[in-house]
Amino acid sequence: MPVCVSCAYPSEHLYTTYRTKSNIRLGVCERCDAFLDPLIEHPGLLILLDLILLKPRVYLHLMFNRGHEPLAADQSGTQSQSVNESSNPTTKDKYKATTPFPCDTRDAARRRRRRGEVISWDMVRLGLVTILAETAVRWMSSINPQPAGWGTSRGGEWGSEGYATTGTLMGSMGITVVRVVAELVAQHAVTLMLGLAVLWWRGWYPARHHNQPKSGERDGRQENFLPALIPLTVLYTSLLPLILQLVLSIWYTPQSSIHESAPSLTSTPTPANGTVPLPFSDLLAGFLLGRLPSSWTDALREVYADISRAWISTDKVWAGTRLLGGMAAGFGLRVILPTRPWETMGIVLAGWAAGAGVNRILTGA
Repeated sequence: MPVCVSCAYPSEHLYTTYRTKSNIRLGVCERCDAFLDPLIEHPGLLILLDLILLKPRVYLHLMFNRGHEPLAADQSGTQSQSVNESSNPTTKDKYKATTPFPCDTRDAARRRRRRGEVISWDMVRLGLVTILAETAVRWMSSINPQPAGWGTSRGGEWGSEGYATTGTLMGSMGITVVRVVAELVAQHAVTLMLGLAVLWWRGWYPARHHNQPKSGERDGRQENFLPALIPLTVLYTSLLPLILQLVLSIWYTPQSSIHESAPSLTSTPTPANGTVPLPFSDLLAGFLLGRLPSSWTDALREVYADISRAWISTDKVWAGTRLLGGMAAGFGLRVILPTRPWETMGIVLAGWAAGAGVNRILTGA
C-alpha cells in the first residue's frame, strides 16, 4: 500500500489512469489534502537531485511507492455511474462488484509480492554498483604506475613476466572484491539487526495489537514496513558519496605529499620551519604554553604531534565522502523509521564499526 510523501498516510492508489497511461490524475491525501506522490511524474534526474539534497519525500517515494500499480478507470464510466447507483439499494451489490476501488485478498497479496520483487531487485542492483565502485576506489589507490613497455617482451608478445604481473593485478582485484563484499555484509547485517531491535523495543515492528492507532493517526510507514528497507536506505544514501569519491580519485592522489611532514616530539611549541602549523597564533601559543607546567607542555606536544601525523596520513577525500554518506544514511533512516537522532547515529556507527572490524581481520592488522 503506497503512502503520502508529505505525511506518510496510507492510501490504496497513488493515481488514476484514463484511457492512456499519459492521461493520469494524481490522488489526494485524505489527511493533509496534498497530492499523494508528485514524484511519479518527475524524471529520474529530478529524483536524483532530490536524493542529493536529502529531501524526505524522495525516501518515502523510493521505499514505499515504487512499483505500485495505478487505479485504472473503466472506459464505460464506472466511477461516474457509481455515484448515482450507490444511492439505489437495488444496485448496491452491482456497484460493489463493478467499482475498481475495493481490493480483495488476492489483489493485496499480488501487490505485496510485486513490491517485494521491486525492493529485491533494487537491493541487488544497488549492491552490485556499490561493490564495483568501492572495489574500483580501493584498487586504483593500491596499484602503482608501471614503466613504459611494462608486461611485454622485445618481440611485442606477452612475456612470462607480463603474465605474472597481470596475474598479480587480477589476484589483488579479487582479494579487494572479497574484502569489500565481506565488509558490506557485516555493515548491513549489524545495521539491520540493531534497527530491528530498536523497532521491537519501541513496539513499532512487529506492531502490537494493543497499540493499533486510530484511522486518522495511521502511519503508512509502519503498515508497509519491510526489514529490507533498512539496508536499501543505507545503499541509496552511501552510493552517491562513493561515486563522488571515485570521480575525485581521477585527479586526487591519497598519498601524503612530500612537502607534508609530521612534527617531532622534540619540536618547540612554535616551530620555525612552519611544516606543522599550530591551530592558533605563535604569540598565543607562547603565552599559553609558557604558563603551563613542563609535564603538561610535553604531553600537549605529544598529543598535537600524534594528531598532526594522523591528519597528514589520512585520506581527506575518503573521510569527507564517508562523513557525507553517514549523515545521509542517518537522515534517510530517520525518515522511514520512528527513531531518535542518537538511536539512528548509533545504528549507523555500529554498522561502520562492524565493517572496519572485518577489514582489520581480513588484512591482519
